Amino acid sequence: MELVSLCNTITIISHSVLYVSLSYYIINPCTSASSNFDDSFS
Repeated sequence: MELVSLCNTITIISHSVLYVSLSYYIINPCTSASSNFDDSFS
């Protein structure tokens, strides 16, 4: 029983890390592009 909960915890953590890193790689270029866009008009 302990092993099952441990495996579930590891799975949840790995999915969370994967989701956060994917979000970072998707959002980061967008924010960089928008800040560059703002700089060109300042």
